[in-house]
Amino acid sequence: MFQETNTEAGEHRPSQMIEVTVSCSFSRVDQPYHHQYGSDATVGTVLEAALRHFEVDSEPGNDFYLSHDRVRQATSTTLEDLAQHADELHFRLVKEIVQG
Repeated sequence: MFQETNTEAGEHRPSQMIEVTVSCSFSRVDQPYHHQYGSDATVGTVLEAALRHFEVDSEPGNDFYLSHDRVRQATSTTLEDLAQHADELHFRLVKEIVQG
């Protein structure tokens, strides 16, 4: 996968997309989820894959989200936004009980 980069002359040239190695832990499971994503992938994409990996089903009254550095991440955030210049990210899958 490639992104286009602007040059000073206004030309566009492809630059190689950064691959980000993602790991995700979940308190109920000993083995974390690991996968490589392009930097344009979103937290929502990682969340969906982590839920499948950990075999977690949505239940009424429960909400699942990913945290990075103890901060809840929006599903629309790209890995590039979080990683900046790093090539690895670690998330925690968090189960939140929602009071009705």
